[in-house]
Amino acid sequence: MLHLSTGDAGQIMRTVGKELADRLKETVLRLELDNRDLPMDRDQDEEEDLARLLITAAWCQVNYRTPIGFAYTPLAITAREDPGAFTLERLLQLPHRDMVADVVAQLYKTADGPLKALRDRSRPEDCTPGPTFSTHHLTADADLAVDGLLLDFTDRVGTRISACRAAPAPTGVVNTCGRAAGWRAQPGSPAGMDDGRRAGS
Repeated sequence: MLHLSTGDAGQIMRTVGKELADRLKETVLRLELDNRDLPMDRDQDEEEDLARLLITAAWCQVNYRTPIGFAYTPLAITAREDPGAFTLERLLQLPHRDMVADVVAQLYKTADGPLKALRDRSRPEDCTPGPTFSTHHLTADADLAVDGLLLDFTDRVGTRISACRAAPAPTGVVNTCGRAAGWRAQPGSPAGMDDGRRAGS
């Protein structure tokens, strides 16, 4: 649930955010994304639908990192402009087509790139989404731990798998709620990014 102020816009964003989480879960299960016997790619409509779900879920996630930045996401701007017309379908129309195409491109990069070998040799039970670990030496988090390998995905210009940083996972990894995508929207362009960056990896 989003940590938003009271009012019509805040309430509708909470409602739509819950619907988004439910739709994303249903889509991931329906597409069997963890099934290693299926190819990474899906048909075009399914890929674009999943990309829109991931982008909008990432806008929601911005609110947990920086509520000030969240105010500049297309999600928050559109909801404040007309709370009564803000629905899940309206939200899913907001991601710019270039953002959608870029996220879909990451799927193909992953299917043909270095991460394919990691996916092929791992099973879903080997994967820990959104791991955190805290000791007297280290407090950190990452996006994914797979079979002892810690993965952190960042945004870069273009679609470069090399933007993925990998390191051995520390002991004592604690599983927390995984993030749907690692996008951090910036104030500015309709796509939610003001410096021309695309999500890399």
